[in-house]
Amino acid sequence: MSTFSERNGFVSARPIQIENADQALRNRIWNYFFTNELKNWDNLMLGLDSKYGIVEEMLDRFGHLCEDPGSPRGHKQNTNALASILISKDWYFTFEFIENYLALSDQQFLKQRVGELNKLLEEEKSGYRIVILGRGTSKHCEVTPITNQRELQELEMATKTIHDSVNTHIAKAIEQYTDRRSPDYKNSIKESICAVESLCCIITGDKNATLGQALKKLEENRVNLHSSFKEALNKLYGYTSDEEGIRHGSIGYADVKERDARFMLIICSAFVNYLTDIQSELEPEEQ
Repeated sequence: MSTFSERNGFVSARPIQIENADQALRNRIWNYFFTNELKNWDNLMLGLDSKYGIVEEMLDRFGHLCEDPGSPRGHKQNTNALASILISKDWYFTFEFIENYLALSDQQFLKQRVGELNKLLEEEKSGYRIVILGRGTSKHCEVTPITNQRELQELEMATKTIHDSVNTHIAKAIEQYTDRRSPDYKNSIKESICAVESLCCIITGDKNATLGQALKKLEENRVNLHSSFKEALNKLYGYTSDEEGIRHGSIGYADVKERDARFMLIICSAFVNYLTDIQSELEPEEQ
């Protein structure tokens, strides 16, 4: 569900964060770190005797001076310094913070921590996720992009075709995918495939055709697709439209993942742009 401000046009819908980490994302990462590592600091201080804690280890890794952590005052100053670094540094430091935190945190809870942080990244529409690499004692975590600038360009291009219906479907798919409070992945997928269907119907001149029917008619309109390519598109359409598909409600909301909606949004946008390019190359009498 979109916010009041988004529904009424006071703010734009939140985009996927690529090469960016906004204030809300940084704040939530710090809150997670604080809640899991620092809320019981009074207990952790017992027996510490001026040895480094995770805050001091993090500061040391980042090359910053530490106050003596053996006192609540020194540790508080170190904590404030670490928070300030996370909030003020360039966007990519946010993910260096995550990688270093996971390297220093209790490995017994590594999988849980990664799952919780990935959920946070998903909720904040970050274009990055954490993966666990290696096995046993050699395990480590890396933050990796789940999409890239080229893919984002495909999405943007697909909202700026000469066909309003196509643009509207892709825009709705993006809005439902990026809704921070209540993402609707199922309907995002529906809108993505509807954009392709709408464009195929425009090209073939049959506004009542399904995508499967329109794909068969593309050759009649001088849009020649390789048979394997066409088959792949038909299978994607089947994923959303056959009796077990998303459009028929057989797949529950919980079964449609963020990665499913992202894949369909990117691939359908790319196909819209592909067909738009072909259409623009045709002579007017051939369209």
